[in-house]
Amino acid sequence: MNELLFQTETKQNALIAITSTLLHEQDSLSEPIRKTGLLVSFIPLSEALKWLAVHNEQPTYQSGKQVQITVQDHVLYSLGVVESTALLTGSASISNVLFNNERTALHFRINEAETAYTNAVKETAIAGGLLIIGLSVVSLFLVHWLTQRLHNPLNRITALSREFACGNYKKITDDFHYQEFKDIAQSLNSMAETIDIQITSLQLEKVRAEHSEQVKSQFLANMSHEIRTPMNGIVGFLQLLKKSQLNSEQADFVRQINNCSDVLLTVINDILDFSKIEANKIELDTRECNLIALCQDLIVLFKPSCDAKGIACQLNINQLKAVNVECDEIRVKQVLINLLSNAIKFTKEGEITLSINVIDKDAHTTTVEFTVTDTGIGIAEDKLTVLFNPFVQAQSNIMREYGGTGLGLAISKGLVDLMGGEITLKSELGEGTTFTIMVSFKTHSHVLSKAKTSQLDTAITVDFSSIKTPLLVAEDNPINQIVITKYLSQLGLSYELAENGQIACDKASMNNYALILMDIQMPVMDGLTASKTLLKQEGFNTPIIAVSANAMREDIEKSMEIGIHDHIAKPIDFTELERALAKWLFQSI
Repeated sequence: MNELLFQTETKQNALIAITSTLLHEQDSLSEPIRKTGLLVSFIPLSEALKWLAVHNEQPTYQSGKQVQITVQDHVLYSLGVVESTALLTGSASISNVLFNNERTALHFRINEAETAYTNAVKETAIAGGLLIIGLSVVSLFLVHWLTQRLHNPLNRITALSREFACGNYKKITDDFHYQEFKDIAQSLNSMAETIDIQITSLQLEKVRAEHSEQVKSQFLANMSHEIRTPMNGIVGFLQLLKKSQLNSEQADFVRQINNCSDVLLTVINDILDFSKIEANKIELDTRECNLIALCQDLIVLFKPSCDAKGIACQLNINQLKAVNVECDEIRVKQVLINLLSNAIKFTKEGEITLSINVIDKDAHTTTVEFTVTDTGIGIAEDKLTVLFNPFVQAQSNIMREYGGTGLGLAISKGLVDLMGGEITLKSELGEGTTFTIMVSFKTHSHVLSKAKTSQLDTAITVDFSSIKTPLLVAEDNPINQIVITKYLSQLGLSYELAENGQIACDKASMNNYALILMDIQMPVMDGLTASKTLLKQEGFNTPIIAVSANAMREDIEKSMEIGIHDHIAKPIDFTELERALAKWLFQSI
């Protein structure tokens, strides 16, 4: 036990008594250690505190700090002075000490002025603030530095990528600091070079393709002219021959020849139509049309062929009286004629049915479904997916047995696609075929008469005997001269011939003609140049009708741009020629 022995009258000379138990080790298992006595050491209290202050580094000598030992309300010992009233106090105590013959507690206390800590906190806060400001400045500098090294190169690469996306393939010339950016720049440069090479190659291929397309178009135009010119003679003489006195056998021969010429013309037209569809050169000529009347006309057209084969030809209009729309009537007819021709061609017995049904209709759009069904030979399943491809036929022996170019369905699909519609088919070998066309046309509110719809398909009868002024026929081909002049003579019209465009210009400038039939391709001066020259003359008002083997749309448009009044394609259909003559000679049709 540690005890404090204290003399009341001499506080500053107080002693600390430190007791320690004396132990004796002995050879005994039951009591190996025995207490033998008590060692008491007396140390002056002032010396003990000084020793503690020195060895614990307590700055007892500093101002503003005080070390005290108290017992009850008595200060036994004190070092240092604290003048401030605001104190920070730390204390510890030892219990069980003897004071004035009483056991009590001994308190050790350290008093320190609060201002010392407040100043230390202020100094620490200021130092911390300065440190934060310094770190912020350093951070901003580092951010700016990293931006220069990272962000700016990334922005440059991003901008170049956008330029690449816009088709501007610039080479990156920036010298980046980091190897990763250098690798990206090198990759982009390589990509730009590759794309540039590919673009150059594609541009060359485009030029070649356009040149090839031009050559192809020119070739087709030339072939059309070269084929149609002799065909004009064949068809023309056949039409003249049909009007002559023939016995039954001769009439049958003429009919067979005429059928062969029609087949040949169909092949020529298919090739030209397919080429125009392939080159996206077909434009729809939209006008008013009654689809019911159109279908009725087609049934009338094909009924003789069906009767000759002993098969029925039916029209199913689903109780519709009229379906008035705006469409390209000629192209709709062409599609349905292709499908009906195939149906008749491949059907030996049974029936052919053309159906029309309105699927949906409002004030703006009328959706129509055409269906052509036959009971013919059908189509194998493996051919269904490729049948709309050009030059494809269902079987290898089809061309030998039935003829055809294999372009009809390809042309039909191209035209239906151009109309914004869809064509599908269902077939089973030996059970027949069904073609379905779904097209949305612009709704037409006015009622169209059947007579108006089929006007172009009906022949006209006009008396030309009242026309006393001769016609001028500009034609260089002797065969075509004979064909045209013979027919004009049959109509009771007089004429004069011009072997080329220059002669036609000279004659038309000096003489008065009721109408000029102008061939387009002629020596010395072509028909377009001759027409252009005449139409520029003051007071010239003679109608000019182009008669040309150049029957493609662009040829017709070129004629109309010059001011030519009408255009008739070779081989000449005498009904069409007669209608054109009546229109421009009498201005009545």
